[in-house]
Amino acid sequence: MRTKIDYLTELKKNLKRILPKEEAMNAYHYFEEFIEEANLADYKAIKEKLGTPREVSYNAIIDYQELQLQTENNLQKIKWLLPLTLLLSAPIGLPLIMLAVILMLVAFMMLGIAAGMLYLLVALGWIIGGMFLVASVFTVFYHVFTAIFHLGIALMVLSLSWMVTPPLIRASKKIAVSGYTFLLNKMRPKNKGEFSYVE
Repeated sequence: MRTKIDYLTELKKNLKRILPKEEAMNAYHYFEEFIEEANLADYKAIKEKLGTPREVSYNAIIDYQELQLQTENNLQKIKWLLPLTLLLSAPIGLPLIMLAVILMLVAFMMLGIAAGMLYLLVALGWIIGGMFLVASVFTVFYHVFTAIFHLGIALMVLSLSWMVTPPLIRASKKIAVSGYTFLLNKMRPKNKGEFSYVE
């Protein structure tokens, strides 16, 4: 009969394999204390309450990634974790993941087309504004009023582009983070292992 020590040993090994050392130990101590406080005596009782060590580890890495998104707001620092999460989740929820990925791809395609058009318009704004600015410099020696007209158009177009660009970049980052978080939540098993070590 498998014991509580067997469960904790397996859990520790799984956590160390997928999380940074400090995070792995934090997660391990959290679950160890939870098991002690809940008076779960053997492997079967713990498994019924928390899920398998693999499921618990899988949820731990998702919690860790979500925490990184909230605190760092930086996809670059955790981009290596997504393939690992997908690999670990394969035996747990592959059909759900495939459906989520297909839906996400369709949504991203539609969003990508809309965002692409918007980016194109902003880029054209910068290009057209720049062209009118150059035109105003070249025409100032020949026809002052035309140069002033070109300069006015250039300033107007460049000002609009300048106003739109920062919010567009911020919105793009926010959409990317939201999409990533949504994908993580879709990959999480719902029936077991829902206890999170992240406060």
